Amino acid sequence: MIPVDTDPYPIHKANEQELKEAISVRIRVFVDIQNFMLENEIDEYDKAALHLVVVDASQDNKVIGTLRVYESESSLKIGRVVILPEHQGKGLGKKLMMTVEQHIARSPKFGQYTHVKLGS
Repeated sequence: MIPVDTDPYPIHKANEQELKEAISVRIRVFVDIQNFMLENEIDEYDKAALHLVVVDASQDNKVIGTLRVYESESSLKIGRVVILPEHQGKGLGKKLMMTVEQHIARSPKFGQYTHVKLGS
């Protein structure tokens, strides 16, 4: 028998619907819980950024975490890293960061970046 990938929390590039869910996750955590200003949460970088999402396979692939990465001059910026509170403590933030690091390293543009910055 061939083993099936049974990762309960897969990570992948967000599709259009998942991006909407990811922004809702960010608003819930950064605005509703941490009291950041809503007008500062959504910005011009969201359109150009690569958004990765963590989904919960047991809940119809509901988005439970996200981050974004985008080019900024000669660097890449990783930011808006967030996992819903009820899913924290499971290593998902670490897994998300490892996934984006692998994605960056595989990028054909990798050699042109002088550094990677980590934001909120």
